[in-house]
Amino acid sequence: MENDVFRFDLNGQITLGFDTGLDSRAFAQAKFAQFITEPGLIVNNSVELWNATGVAESEERQTMIVYGPFFEGDSLFSQISGNHSPLNSIAAWIKALLFLADSPPPVPFQPLVVLIGKNDFDGKVFFIPPNLSMRCLKSGTAWYVHPDLEGINLAAFAAAALLYRIFSGEVPYPQKDELILRQDIREGNFLPMRFAVPSLDEKIASLIQSVLEPPDKKSGALNGKAVLAEFLAILQPALIDETQKIDVLPDNKNLTTTGLFKALSEETLLQIEKEKAQYLKVKTASVKTKRFVMRNTTLLLCFLAGIAACVLIAISIVNSRAMLPTTAGLDPEQVIRAYYYAMGDLDHQLMEACVIKNAGKSDIRLVINFVVVSKTRQAYEMFAPPLFISAKEWLDNGGGIVESGVFGVSDLDVKEQITNNREQSVQYQVNYTMWFPPQMMDDSDENNEYDRNRPPLSRRQSDLVTLILHKGNWRISEIDRSS
Repeated sequence: MENDVFRFDLNGQITLGFDTGLDSRAFAQAKFAQFITEPGLIVNNSVELWNATGVAESEERQTMIVYGPFFEGDSLFSQISGNHSPLNSIAAWIKALLFLADSPPPVPFQPLVVLIGKNDFDGKVFFIPPNLSMRCLKSGTAWYVHPDLEGINLAAFAAAALLYRIFSGEVPYPQKDELILRQDIREGNFLPMRFAVPSLDEKIASLIQSVLEPPDKKSGALNGKAVLAEFLAILQPALIDETQKIDVLPDNKNLTTTGLFKALSEETLLQIEKEKAQYLKVKTASVKTKRFVMRNTTLLLCFLAGIAACVLIAISIVNSRAMLPTTAGLDPEQVIRAYYYAMGDLDHQLMEACVIKNAGKSDIRLVINFVVVSKTRQAYEMFAPPLFISAKEWLDNGGGIVESGVFGVSDLDVKEQITNNREQSVQYQVNYTMWFPPQMMDDSDENNEYDRNRPPLSRRQSDLVTLILHKGNWRISEIDRSS
């Protein structure tokens, strides 16, 4: 920020300059009049409006500078990162925010982009005009900016994050990737104060911890004004003159400097380090798992849906088998006719009831595939005609052009060949015409829809069918097929 907000010498007059980063032509084209007309606020138990007084071109920078009355101060971010007394700077900023909360100013202001007066004890805080700050100020990394908060609640979160940085020496959210950083802030993925600064006073450590945690881990929404007032009440007794040298980072050697730290034994510190290592191990695994689930929610839902579908199908199959038709009471020829006519009806359950072992396996698999295709189409096209009709139904209605595919058996002729009473088996010669949709006979699969203008195809087939008596019922045990 220091490069873009600086002490600007205008013909011997010292002003506060804001570098827009634009040359004269770009500045004119952008029509940035709001940079001049929008006021800022200087707060010190009262509100004073700060107005830019003009625009000039910097010969050194070759850019347009918006300038106004000089204010000697540094950004809040540079104050906490430098060798100043950062607690005094934080306190001055919080005082100004609380004053503005009780006495709302006549103009909008940006609570985070400010300059703190060089003399912390005069309490002056300069809230830069919002549009000017957006153009000219870089407020550092966004680790103290909550993406979902605004106004005084945003300021309260920023105060907690800045104090975390002051006391621990580390930022709570170190990620550089903006998306991951925002996710960390929203989820409260930071090292808890107990592990980051074990010796910090429990009251302020607990307050920082509660503010940085996401709302679902606390009771009620964030009350920014109350949080800032509590921070100020805790910090005020610890404030010192900036001329005194102070190291606010606890090193367990001079912990009484600010009155915010307590001495801890080596044994206690060692125990906390062990707990910290275990926490990081569990937390890292938890965050990785959670984010993997979030990134792959659709995939996981599909996987779970697939498992659920498999379970439902398995249950359905078990229930269906319990209710399967049987061949009880049927003679061998009736069993054969039931099996072959069930093809055209796509009744794979009846086909399965008529066979034993692996007999008719390819026929049954084909019929099941047709059932799946038909159900799928029915789900998407509820009022579409059936995808398949049986050859018997088609011929009984005179044949001709139909919108559905024709499949199944016609002209069924069943002749007994051999009977073996000892082995309780019988063989039949079965001759029939097999009808197919034309696509089943194509060499390629380019046509996915059944062409209503193409007639079904047929071929004459002959099977040698063996049946055996199984548990008192005749069942087909073998089908020897030849075209």
